[in-house]
Amino acid sequence: MQTTSINKLYIIVCLMLITLPGKAFCSIKANNFIQFQLNENSTLCIDSKYKILNQQCTKKIEKSGIDEKSKQMINQAEEKYAIFSQPSGDHFLLVMLLRLPSTPPHSAGYCGAGYEDHLALLSEKDGKIMLLDDFLIQSCLKSKILDSDQGDDIMKAISIDKKSHSIKVRWLSGNDDNDHVITVKNEKFMFQ
Repeated sequence: MQTTSINKLYIIVCLMLITLPGKAFCSIKANNFIQFQLNENSTLCIDSKYKILNQQCTKKIEKSGIDEKSKQMINQAEEKYAIFSQPSGDHFLLVMLLRLPSTPPHSAGYCGAGYEDHLALLSEKDGKIMLLDDFLIQSCLKSKILDSDQGDDIMKAISIDKKSHSIKVRWLSGNDDNDHVITVKNEKFMFQ
């Protein structure tokens, strides 16, 4: 896929939105670019296919700096969301939500051709991205459905707390109608 003028404009608008107070994430559809706010003065841009032209990124990682599993998931995802970043010693942990088609290459809206929504835990250190953990939060194939009255909008089906670096979810399936919290501990997702 060529980077078109519309894609470039969308990326610029997204980059402007993410710098506003209270904006934690930005969705980039049909592209392989995502941006994380690491702290007040540092922004990390990850691009798994194209050269990043954004001057606002203080750190940039292109496809050569991304491990193969992460690159495969990012490239296959139809939607990508930077959820939060979290310092961890001498590196950052990055939580990303990836919406992958149930039956690649594209979803078609019916089961078996819907979506598999994954939380991906990535590590950023020395200009390299590595996948540490993967947590399936919603699956058409496994009938794992998030409780949401917002239709198919995955970002409205979860609750993000950037301060505590946590994500709250509730599933429709099973006997459990409780909220569950997903956090990061020892570089793995923890489910409560």
